[in-house]
Amino acid sequence: MARRPRVKITHPIRLPTYAWIRIFQRFISPVDGRSCTYYPTCSAYGHHAIEKHGLLIGILMTTERIMRDHHPNDTARYPLHEHHGQFYYWDPVESNDDWWASGP
Repeated sequence: MARRPRVKITHPIRLPTYAWIRIFQRFISPVDGRSCTYYPTCSAYGHHAIEKHGLLIGILMTTERIMRDHHPNDTARYPLHEHHGQFYYWDPVESNDDWWASGP
């Protein structure tokens, strides 16, 4: 799967949130190990949700995603996706846009 191109961050309110996500991805996640059962990871999902829907909705979507991570009854509805030889549940931001969005 191809990586998304880097997006120039221009909104100053989002900068601290993006910085926190990058710090987590760069320093905490490598030490803690990959523990997210979904793909993309919860931190990548959060970055994309904030980028696509803004700070408030993005944080709400990310919080909801983190809360259902590792919940045994919730993963059955997601297809498996192979990434670097391991299987994860496929759950991109686009799959969760319908719970709040009013249009296309």
